[in-house]
Amino acid sequence: MVARGAMWNALFKTKEMEARSELKQKLSEIFKEFMTGITKLEELGNTANNFLLRFQQGL
Repeated sequence: MVARGAMWNALFKTKEMEARSELKQKLSEIFKEFMTGITKLEELGNTANNFLLRFQQGL
């Protein structure tokens, strides 16, 4: 019975490690997408600022 318990324990730990690895990968992907969105927003803000400066100079 002890060997069976140890086997289940090892199997559970393996499944837990796989789940953690998968979760880390998903979190990394979400963070990467978030940072890409922030960068695009920052670039859009800079472009809008330049446009407004040129528009103001034209007045």
